[in-house]
Amino acid sequence: MAYFHPLLILCLSLATQSFAHTPPPAVPCPISLAEACKYTSYVDHCVQSLTGKPESQGADLHGLATMSFKVAVEVGTGVAAHISQTLNTGVKDKALWQCLSTCSNSFENAVEKLDVSMAGMDMKAMTDTMGWVMTVVADTEKCYGGCKDFEGEVKEQLMGMMGKFGKQCSITLDLAQAFA
Repeated sequence: MAYFHPLLILCLSLATQSFAHTPPPAVPCPISLAEACKYTSYVDHCVQSLTGKPESQGADLHGLATMSFKVAVEVGTGVAAHISQTLNTGVKDKALWQCLSTCSNSFENAVEKLDVSMAGMDMKAMTDTMGWVMTVVADTEKCYGGCKDFEGEVKEQLMGMMGKFGKQCSITLDLAQAFA
C-alpha cells in the first residue's frame, strides 16, 4: 500500500476545492444598440448618440456604457469650449459673464470627473463610477440654476447644449446600472 504524506493530501484537497469553487470567467455577451438603449430614459437619443461609433457594433453592455462615457466627455468638452468662446467674444453684462464663468468651471470639472469615472468603468467599479456621474450631473445643474433668469440667444444655446449633456449623462448612468 502506498503511503501519502499528510501535507500532500492537504495540498491536493485544497487545490481541488479551489478549482471546484472558482466560477467560470464572465464572457461578454454582445447586445444590439437598440436593445441596450431600451434600458435608458432617452432611447432615441441613446441610439442616435452611439450609432456613429463603429465599436457599438457587436459590443456588450459594458462596452456600450464605456462608449456613452466617451460621448458624454465629448459633449461636455463641447459645452465648455462653447462657453469659453462666448466669454472670449466679450460679454458685456456682468451678471451673465459671472454665470458663464461659473458654468465654464462647472463643465471643465465635469469633464475631469467623467475621465475619472471612465477609469472606474474600465475597472468595472460600478458603484464608484455611478457616484461620480451623479456628482457631475449635480455640479452642472448649478450652471442651469445660475443662468435660468437670463434671456436671449446665449441662454438658449447654453440650455440646449446642457440638455444634451444631461441626457447623455443619464444614458451613461442607465447603461452602467444595467451592466452592474
